[in-house]
Amino acid sequence: MKRTLFFFSAFLLLSLVIVGFNAWRSGTLKVSDLRALATRSDILIEENVMRDGTVLCLPQKTARANMQDCIYGFKTFEGELYELLDIERAGPEGTIQRGDTLRIMGDVVVSRKEKEIDVVGAIRIERVQDI
Repeated sequence: MKRTLFFFSAFLLLSLVIVGFNAWRSGTLKVSDLRALATRSDILIEENVMRDGTVLCLPQKTARANMQDCIYGFKTFEGELYELLDIERAGPEGTIQRGDTLRIMGDVVVSRKEKEIDVVGAIRIERVQDI
């Protein structure tokens, strides 16, 4: 009986050491890593949202970013930043311009450019209204 308990305890301890070592070696999994994995299938964050705000070029995280490349975004009146997806649904190309104050309706999904820009998510545009 004592021998069985000893082997069971040794096996359990060894298992915990192996699991702990693998967790330590691989590092911790960050939320941003999970979100990056999730972007492959456009993970839905919030459905059927309506946000009021202003269209702008999103500020990029790195100083080395090419500032000539405008990533169209949306800043709500509450200060949240979103990437804009499916801009063509808002009308003909060039209809949405920086500085426009709009009401945007659609779904919020994980942004594919989260590493480049600091955003809450991306809005898949369904409809746009002037306000």
